[in-house]
This record gives sequence, C-alpha cells and structure tokens, in this order.
Amino acid sequence: MKMFDKFKYIIKICLEQSKGMLVIGCLYTIISGLAPVIILQLTKKIMNMIEFQTGNSKILVLFLVVIVFVNALQTGLSYCNTAAASLASYIMTDKFEVSVLKKISKIKPLYFDTLYFNDLLNRLYSGSNKDFSVLFTSIINIGQSIIIVTSYLVSLAFSNINIFEKGMILIASILGVFYRRYYFHKQDCLTNESFEKTNFLDRKRRLFNDIVFVSEVQDELKIFKAQKYFEKTIISLAKEIYVISKKMQYKIHNLNRIGAIGVYILERVVYLFLLYDIYKGSLNYGDFVLIVGVLEGLFAEGGKINLNFSSLYEAFYHIESIKEFHNLQEFPENKGVRVANINEIEFENVCFKYPDSNEYVLKNINLYIKEGEKIGILGENGSGKSTLLKLLLNLYEPDYGRITLNKIDMKEYNLKSLYAQISVVFQDFCKYAITIKEFITGDEEESEDNLHKMREAARKAGISELINNLPQKYDTLLSREFSGETTGISIGQWQKLSLARMYYRNSKIVVLDEPSASLDAISEKESVELLLNSVDKKIIILVSHNLANIVKCDHIVILSNGTIIAEGTHNELLKTSSLYKTMYLEQLNRFEI
Repeated sequence: MKMFDKFKYIIKICLEQSKGMLVIGCLYTIISGLAPVIILQLTKKIMNMIEFQTGNSKILVLFLVVIVFVNALQTGLSYCNTAAASLASYIMTDKFEVSVLKKISKIKPLYFDTLYFNDLLNRLYSGSNKDFSVLFTSIINIGQSIIIVTSYLVSLAFSNINIFEKGMILIASILGVFYRRYYFHKQDCLTNESFEKTNFLDRKRRLFNDIVFVSEVQDELKIFKAQKYFEKTIISLAKEIYVISKKMQYKIHNLNRIGAIGVYILERVVYLFLLYDIYKGSLNYGDFVLIVGVLEGLFAEGGKINLNFSSLYEAFYHIESIKEFHNLQEFPENKGVRVANINEIEFENVCFKYPDSNEYVLKNINLYIKEGEKIGILGENGSGKSTLLKLLLNLYEPDYGRITLNKIDMKEYNLKSLYAQISVVFQDFCKYAITIKEFITGDEEESEDNLHKMREAARKAGISELINNLPQKYDTLLSREFSGETTGISIGQWQKLSLARMYYRNSKIVVLDEPSASLDAISEKESVELLLNSVDKKIIILVSHNLANIVKCDHIVILSNGTIIAEGTHNELLKTSSLYKTMYLEQLNRFEI
C-alpha cells in the first residue's frame, strides 16, 4: 500500500465519521499555525516600541489585547480539537470493532487453527496500534506544523539579519529536521522489530493470564496447585518481553541523546552570532526576540512533524494489518447451489493437513453415506475423528480429493442453505452468556409455533423439567457473570441444552460428537436411543467411545492414524476386525454393553 494511498484512506475514514470534526480540525490547524508567528511579530513590535520609545500606550495595549485574544482563541480551539479527536477516535474504533465482527463471521474456520491468523489478530488489537485518534490528530498536527514552518520562513526572509546568518539558521534547522527524521525512522524500525519479537510472547502471556481468571478452571488450579505454574510462566514471559523492550529503549535513548546534544550545539552557535550583532548594534532587541523565536520554532516544529509522521507510520502499520485481515478468504455463504434435499454424501479419496503442518491428519478417506443411514465413527484419540467431522460440515476443505453431496462437490453449495440442513452437538460445546431461549432457538422469530417447538425440543432432551422449575424459566440467563439471580447449570445439563438445540433445528444431517459424554448412565441411554430411533430419513453421524451407542448404528467406521482401517456392521466387524472385537469384548467385560 503506497504512502499516498494510505493518506487517502485516512482522510476517507475521517470524512466518513464526521465532516464537522474535520472542519473543526482544519480551522484549528490554520489558526494554530498562524498564531505563533502573529504573537512573535507583535512581541517584536512591543520590544521595539519599548527599546526606541516610539508609539503610544494605546497601541501597546492594543498589541497586548491581540496577543491575549489570539492565545485565548488558540486555547479554545485546542479544547474543541481535542474533543473532536476523542470523538473521532471513539467512532473509528467502534467502526473497526464492527468491521472485525462482521468479517470474523465470514472467514474460513481453518484460519483459527493457524499461527499466522492468531498473530494477525494480536497485531490488530495490540496497544497503541488500536488508538485511532492518532489518525486524526497526526494529520491535523502535521498541517499545523507546515503552516507554522512556512510563516517562520517568511518571517526569517524579511528579518533584519544578514544573508549568512539566515543561511546558518536555515541549515541548522534542516540538519535538525533530517536528524530527527533519521531518529524517528530508526525508532520506528526498532519498535517494529521489538514488536515482531514480542508478539508471540505477549499473546502467550495474555492467553495464560486469561486462563487464571476463568471461573470454570479455578477448582482445578487450586486442587492441582497449578497457580504457581501459571504465575511463574506469566512472570517469565513478562521478563522476556521486558528484556527485549529494554534493549530497544536503550538504543532509542542513545540515538536521542546524540541528537539532543547536536541540536543544542547548533542553537548555541547561532545565538552567539545574534548576540554579536546586538553587541555591534546591527540587531535590535525586537528582531533578536523574533529570530530566537523563529529558530526555536523551526527546531520544535521540525521535531513535531517527524514525531507525527512517526505516529502515522505506526498507524500505517496497523492499517496494513486491517487490510490484510479484511483480505482473508471468506465463506461464500449466499452463493452456489441451494440444498433442497440430501440423498447421499460421499468422501472420494480425501486427504487433509493443517496449514502449519506438513503431515496429513487424514489420508485417502473413502466413505459413502446414504439418506436415513446411521454411521458410527470409532477411533482412538488423535485418529482424525474430529477433523473428519469438520470436513463433513464443510468447515474445512480437503487438500486432495473431494466431498460430494448428491453427486455435487460440497464447495458448489450455498453454505447458508447447507448449514440450515445440519445440526451438530460437539463434545466441547460452547457455553454462551445468553438466555436458555436464545441458546435453543438462536435468532429465530419468537412466534407461538417456535416457542412450542422450543419446549418440545427441551422435553426430548430431558431438560424441560429443570427449566420449568427455574424462576425465569426459558428467560434464565446462562451466566453468573452478568446476573446474580441465575442458577448454575451443570455440565450434563449444558449437554442436554445442546441436544435441545439440535432437536429444535430438526435438520436432515445430525452430527453427534460424544453427545452423551457428560450425561449420567440413565440419561445417556435414553438420549441415544431417542436420537437413533426418532430421526426418520435423517443422516446421523455418531462419534463415541462407548460401543453401547456405536453398535446401534447401521454402518461403523474405524479410524486409526488418519485412515479407515475397517468398516461394516457390528456383526461384520466382529468377524473381520480384531481391534473392534477387542474393544467390544473389553467393554462387555466391564458391563458397558
């Protein structure tokens, strides 16, 4: 992204938020840019009037009144500009948050499993990069400094000093500006280098820090005395970040110190020449005050211009991250073939690996599923069961091979209509801080039919009695964080709520990933039997370690190290798969079947 394009982007953002804020900013820029030189010229006049005893007291008072008025106007506009910048920052930050939320709902879920994406998110939300006020204020300040420098140069050109001294002041100012440009450039490079080194460490530190404050893990932390481990890790990471940051700050301090000494010497050399002119009588006090003010102003404004360009450079770095984020590939939710019916699903030689890995987690998967079939998936931890489900749900895409729905590649389907046909109960279900009604029905309209369907879904999931005994019933908030009146929901009850949400959707594909893992034995038996027996003409995919559930499926698939090593009915696998037979007999001996 070129520098000019970045400026256009920033101006566009400012204009989108409020033209009024930009008008205030421009007015402040012009008046604040002209105010210093007006005050200097009036001060020069006053000094000359005092020195040469010319003019009268009325003119002197008028000059003083104008100085006070200009100062007051500048101060008033400064307050308005600060308020406008704060408001612009708030609006732009809010717009940024909304744009991220909208984008995050559209991007491919696979990104969340990559180091690149998590580092990108950290860059988006890291420290000062998120402060959009720098976009507004830096441009205003740069404009103000350019006006001040121009007016100072005009004053210098018409001042009563010789051409040699004018050249000295100009050269000293230019050298100061170039050194500050070099200093701020090096500072930006060192800051970004430090950020790149600490980005991963900072993300890890904040992740560990967040864990310590999660209510669900407090019992484990205390019983296993894990607080000390997290405490040591967080402190260790903080020390690593500190060491890297300290080295950067030391280098920046040394650069600044050298520059400050150089600027100080340049200023003093010019002062000596000006004092010599006063001694000779070729320069009066008023002109001396003016030239000193111009010199100090040129040095100061040169520094401000560089400082604000440095701030913009940081903002540009953030803008690059925003652009990079918004360019991430999206799910084309509203494009493609609409799903009318689901007759069959087929995996054709499917292979898959995660972006940050060279090793395939699924290899040469071939699987055919027809309407009304109940498929059981069995395998050890890490065998690829969860990845297989995510491919089936079109959350991931195969690296090789394809997955078809009714003989059409799943990529060709309209995702919105596809997901309307799918219900899923994950083993690691999410706990949302919303009401029970919102959890089960989602964002569907609150009609009488939908409310009846919600209550029926809760009854099927075996959770309706509990809900009806709660003071707020279906309006009960599922979190203690926002209401002291909420009733705690156990893990098993959360799983029943997830089952109720699945029943409510009444989809044609039902995916169950250990759906009874948190249920007691009686609830588990009732839930699985209800699921397998009450879903006519639906495709059911059941992942479970409990063979008492798996044996009830029409077709069983056994995964190991990312490949299908055996498949068939329960009776067929007892004859053909030694692994399945061993697992079955082991659970049989433990009275699980």
